[in-house]
Parts: sequence; C-alpha cells; structure tokens
Amino acid sequence: MTIAKKRFSRATVAIGLSVTLFLSGNLIFNASSAHAANRDNSSASRWDFNWGNWGGSGNGNTGSGSNSGGNQSGSGSNSGSTSGSASQTASDIIAKGKTFMGVRYDFGAKTGNTKSFDCSSFTQYLYELKGVTLPRTSKEQSKAGTYVPRSQLQPGDLVFFYSPVHHVGIYIGNGKVLHTYGDPGVTIDDLNSGWWDEHYTTARRVIGQ
Repeated sequence: MTIAKKRFSRATVAIGLSVTLFLSGNLIFNASSAHAANRDNSSASRWDFNWGNWGGSGNGNTGSGSNSGGNQSGSGSNSGSTSGSASQTASDIIAKGKTFMGVRYDFGAKTGNTKSFDCSSFTQYLYELKGVTLPRTSKEQSKAGTYVPRSQLQPGDLVFFYSPVHHVGIYIGNGKVLHTYGDPGVTIDDLNSGWWDEHYTTARRVIGQ
C-alpha cells in the first residue's frame, strides 16, 4: 500500500506539473502573441504616419495624405499642360503674323486673302489657322473670350482701340502690338505711348478658352 501511494502521489505531481506547464506555456504564448500584435500595430501606425507625410498632408492619415498629394500633383500637371499649349499657340500666331509685315491695308478685305488685310480680317485669319474662331468685325471680336486687365496682358491677347471699338491688334509682349492700318499696312507699334496708348480701350483673351 505504501509503495502504491507513493506511485500515485508521484503520478499526481507529474500530471499537475504538466497541466501547470501547459497552462503557463499557453499564457506565455498568448501574452507574447498579444505583445507582437501590439508591436505590429504600432509599426503600422508609424508607417501610416510616414506614408501620410509622403502624400503631402503631414496629418498621419494614409488616405487623406496620399489623395492630397496626388491631387496636387495632378492639378499642377494639368495646369502646366494647358498653360504651355496656350503659350505655344500664341507664339505660333505671332510668328505667322510677322511674316506679313508690310502687307497693305484694305478696309473690308476678305478673310483668307493674304495680299491685303484690314485689322479684323488679319486677326480672324491668323487665329483661325490655330483653330480659334473669331467673329469678323473688331467690335464683335471685342466680346469674344474673356476680359483681361491691361496690367495682365499676355502675348496672344487681342487689344482694342477707340470707343466704340473699331480697331483690333494682337499683343505680342514687351508693350508691343501687331496690327494693320493705313499706310504702313501690317506693322508693330508701342502700346504704351503715343496714339495707341491714348486710344486703348480693352483687351480679350481668346486662346485657351
């Protein structure tokens, strides 16, 4: 009986120790897993924050930061493309117009006739070459596109003179206007002095509209 009791006691201790070790191990494993999960979440949070900074918002929100940065990039790209295209169109119109320097002025000249122009047939012809449709007369052209303050003129803008309007020219930059009238025919004049400065009325932007 004594030997049996000792064996039973040892078995009980062994079983109890196994259960204890099992439970302890399970608790340790669970605790380690929880700690690892927390560490991963912490790392994920830091990654989100860095990604938010990469996106440009700096607020740590991945979606917001990424979208914000993407939208800014897209907006800049579109704006640059549009601006560059309009600038090139204006340059082409001005360059073509200068090839007619000295061509005679003829009031009522038919659009498309390159042997003579009046002020509005000259502008209508040149802009039509680049796909910009203008009305026939300077008065009608003064209502096309959008208004531009004199201080914000850019090459390619149409400039108008007299009141009521009955003359139009092309602003080519550096205070100069390309147009046609009277004896000189197609010529370039200073917009900011003399006759043309005194009779300036308004301007319209018709490229890129």
